[in-house]
Amino acid sequence: MSHKHSDIEYLGRVRYILEQLNSSVYVDWADPEMQHPTDRSTAEKLKNKIIKYDKFIFIATDDAINSTWCNWEIGFGDAQKYDKDKIAIFPIKKDNGLWKGNEYLQLYPSIEYFDGTSQYKNGEFIPKGFYVKYKYKDNVIVPLLKWLQR
Repeated sequence: MSHKHSDIEYLGRVRYILEQLNSSVYVDWADPEMQHPTDRSTAEKLKNKIIKYDKFIFIATDDAINSTWCNWEIGFGDAQKYDKDKIAIFPIKKDNGLWKGNEYLQLYPSIEYFDGTSQYKNGEFIPKGFYVKYKYKDNVIVPLLKWLQR
């Protein structure tokens, strides 16, 4: 998970959601090998983790979007994961998905919660849960668990 440390209040919940789906979640603040303060070795370690893990999820908050480190991470994650459909945005705060000033975030599918009241085009209700939504692919949705298992 790429995130801003100041968003710790959200990170535990997101991590819990992913772990409930039997996903192993890497967060740098839980890594005893991560250097503080950050330096060149921090970047090397993060690059290795992004390569190692199958998926890359950017926790999109206002602070993360404005973070130099988070923007560097998503750029590197894009190079490693985009063509393989293994990168997604988990928006916590957003400007109606427009990402004003950071429109490149529209390139990625987003992880969204459906409460059971939305419907597929055929009129069937979408079961309650988290989905990966592809706005650029006619709003196709895939259950988050299925996406994680790909």
